[in-house]
Amino acid sequence: NDDKSEMTITMYAPHSKEYKAAVHFQTNKRLKQAQGKKKVDITAESIEEATLEVLVKTTKSWNITYDGKKPKCSEETAKEIYEQVFWIKEQLEEAATDSLDFTKG
Repeated sequence: NDDKSEMTITMYAPHSKEYKAAVHFQTNKRLKQAQGKKKVDITAESIEEATLEVLVKTTKSWNITYDGKKPKCSEETAKEIYEQVFWIKEQLEEAATDSLDFTKG
């Protein structure tokens, strides 16, 4: 951050009810799309969008500077930032994977 503090993003852990609810929402959305159709087209773009939505919905709080400002944490802002600053999304995905690996060990 401009004030020399570390930028942080706090996410719900993959085993939390909030994270599971976000994943279930995305899964149910796909299942509803598939009902009644003979062929379901799953694209890389749709998978990427679903992953982004899970990250957005499981962002609990943050202390970040974006575009010279300290934006309020909201789903709308999280989606905008995660789409624009690709490496943040990658780091969040990695952290979720690390958390899952840790809980499996």
